[in-house]
Amino acid sequence: MRLRDLAILEMLIGCDAEVFNDHQGCTCMSYAVMTDDAELVQLMLDAGADPWVDERRGGRTVLHETARNGHIEALRLLVRKAKQSDLDVADKNGDTPLMHAAYQGNVEAARILLDAGANSSRAALVKTLYSGSADMVKMLLDGAKLKPGGTDGMTALMMAAKGGHVEVVKDLLDAGADLYARDRNGMGALMMAAKGGHVEVVKVLLAAARADVNAADMNGMTALMMAAKGGHVEVVKVLLAARADVNAADMDGTTALTMAAKGGHVEVVKVLLAAAGANVNAADMNGTTALTMAAKGGHVEVVKVLLAAARADVNAADMDSKTPLMHAAQADCVEVVKELLEAGADARAADRRGRTAYDLTGSEEVKKLLLQDAGGGSGDVQASYDLEGQIASRSLPQRAADAVRKLSIAGRDASHRLLRHYRGGLRKMARKAQKKDTHGKQGSQ
Repeated sequence: MRLRDLAILEMLIGCDAEVFNDHQGCTCMSYAVMTDDAELVQLMLDAGADPWVDERRGGRTVLHETARNGHIEALRLLVRKAKQSDLDVADKNGDTPLMHAAYQGNVEAARILLDAGANSSRAALVKTLYSGSADMVKMLLDGAKLKPGGTDGMTALMMAAKGGHVEVVKDLLDAGADLYARDRNGMGALMMAAKGGHVEVVKVLLAAARADVNAADMNGMTALMMAAKGGHVEVVKVLLAARADVNAADMDGTTALTMAAKGGHVEVVKVLLAAAGANVNAADMNGTTALTMAAKGGHVEVVKVLLAAARADVNAADMDSKTPLMHAAQADCVEVVKELLEAGADARAADRRGRTAYDLTGSEEVKKLLLQDAGGGSGDVQASYDLEGQIASRSLPQRAADAVRKLSIAGRDASHRLLRHYRGGLRKMARKAQKKDTHGKQGSQ
């Protein structure tokens, strides 16, 4: 049946035909409002169709649907029939028709509902912030609450800042929104804008002259740290210009520079070093520096900047006594290993378990670089390889084989000392082998 054929529809209604429900639970009225045909909707209303039936769509009535879809003519007819309770009825998610209109940014639909007496609540305003409609916000502000609400403690200003809706942020500030409000994680509007990289919103919040640029959340993270972590270089510049503390650290002792280095954000690293004088060797509670993070992540360009522009400590060790070179070797980052070795990284250094960078890598190319750097020449390199192969072939105890690998990168002299140390064991193994050969010959005879 085509609903636009009014003559047929009138005839069916006159014959008391069952046209008000289908097998999916949708009413004939719902199909009528989808067309936004005022004459058709009016016909259904005159025939006694109930527009407030729950249509098995999450508790939504046709009023929810018309508001959501912006079907203005149908909405005008429906609100004339609606009582106050109908206007503010909530679906299974707790959303009213006004909230649906707000979420979709349907300003005209929202205005019709408000003029009919719909409740302009904080929840409706929050829904508006998803659409970023400044006109909608202005319309809802008078009746909405700007204070934190819900279990997350989010305010309307936070929602707008998080979404990057700069005009909405301006309107909320003009309406007296609280810049100091925090959500349950201790985050404020400035932090949310910085985290999202919304530079224009950050500028507006800072210009309000009330935003604390160095405020931190429950983890000690500031707006600058969040921007640096996300690689938002323009936001970083704006925050630094507002005197953000470049060397502030979070609860773990991590600074904005270390966060930027970890993410491989080379432009942010440059700005933090050049414009703000960040402490390049600042270490977190685990002893990790920016160089360590960059090396561990294989961010060779960041490594170059830290070494060249800031004179980072190339041999700075963390709590496990692991240096940037060890981390780079463990990650098989060949280019980073090259840069660190050229900057003077100590290939002989060992961690708390006695492992060198050579032990930690699985890359033959990295091993070769380490041996070349520590051996001092191709002859020593080859001698080290030969020595390791000779001892390994004699099945020395594992601790001896491990020691060989450690000392093989220390040069020929150290390797020869190791041979002297284990010569007793080698002789004993040789005697056993000789005895075994003798018994074998006697048995064959």
